[in-house]
Amino acid sequence: ANGGRSSARNVGVGVAKGEYIGFVDSDDWVAKEMYEKLINAAEKADADIACCGIYHVKRGQTSVYYAFEHDQIFEHDEAVKKVLLNHFKSFAWNKIYKKELFEGLRYPVGWYHEDLALTYLLYERAKRMVGIKDACYYYLRRSGSITFKASAECKYHDFYFWLKRECFAYERDPDIFPACRLLTIKAAISAYSYNMAADEDSFQKNAKVIKKYLLKTCDDKEVFKSLKIKQQIWFHTVLRCHWLAQTYGNISLRWSNKKNA
Repeated sequence: ANGGRSSARNVGVGVAKGEYIGFVDSDDWVAKEMYEKLINAAEKADADIACCGIYHVKRGQTSVYYAFEHDQIFEHDEAVKKVLLNHFKSFAWNKIYKKELFEGLRYPVGWYHEDLALTYLLYERAKRMVGIKDACYYYLRRSGSITFKASAECKYHDFYFWLKRECFAYERDPDIFPACRLLTIKAAISAYSYNMAADEDSFQKNAKVIKKYLLKTCDDKEVFKSLKIKQQIWFHTVLRCHWLAQTYGNISLRWSNKKNA
């Protein structure tokens, strides 16, 4: 049965019999040599995860979105730090993973941004990661796609998973915790306005949860000083004013949908 993207991935992981797991989303495609290159790199480096660069394809135009400057090997701690700090993107699909990394782990079903929920946990289990300089994955930015559809629910899920990563960083590596917290704050600011602009009670409840997090976190003087100036202004204006938050959210929603149309 069609249970969505996470469900499909989970079923695939469950029945896979090979040594490696890889994903390709339905609108995308890969270079014919992508998996050969990734497997060769993984075996040469004795790595549990191998990653390649990404092309963006939009309106027939192709451009490099993400790539390594050269082939690189990252040991466990460095790789985990980079994925938590978003230096390594958490996309599921421009990578191969040793199958055993998924033991007891699956993508959350019914959630947007499910990659954010799982990729860092896979990195935590990997002894080593290798990145190759070649961009081999073609990511189609299609109008109306799930990833680029701006919605209150989508934004709330984004905030929720960044918050979980922040908590993980707090327990694992206090040195990078402040930077991880700033990533959560960025997601929370966006999610708050989008949920305030939605009329349904569930979205208003989401907004209250987000506001509570922002007030508790950003009322700390040291945290507030680390925010960008525009974030500080937003905190003292939009977050404190109900109608301004709704207006800001409506404008953001229209702009985002227009940009990604």
